[in-house]
Amino acid sequence: QPEVMGGVGGEAVERFGARLVSITDRLPFNMVKDADADLWDTYRDNTLQSEAYGKVIESVLFVETQLIDDAFQPIWHQELREVWISKCKACAGNPPSHPEALSLLRDFFLGGMDWAAVERFWEVDDEDDAGGFEDI
Repeated sequence: QPEVMGGVGGEAVERFGARLVSITDRLPFNMVKDADADLWDTYRDNTLQSEAYGKVIESVLFVETQLIDDAFQPIWHQELREVWISKCKACAGNPPSHPEALSLLRDFFLGGMDWAAVERFWEVDDEDDAGGFEDI
């Protein structure tokens, strides 16, 4: 499970965006709906250049829409997702503070993501790289 708790002090928006990119860089491409490199390069650039926490939250929303259902805990779609998306979308009209933005990141990555599934997808990705499945 990646570190998303970190220090809350006067952390700059740029560092916050870099933290998000660092976490999403750990996700295997076989866990995303669209693995187009240009799409993810644009996401990365936009996130790293964000000048407000609300823009970083827009990037988190993008990531959420790009992940396949298996990336999430069952409770995410059953109970948590709708409320979380509503809170994220509210950031457009009411920019979040650092603690509010960090809370949204935590809710997503620690409450919604199924990190055991992420690990399993990495194992399959590694087997594909080794030629395991393609050679069958």
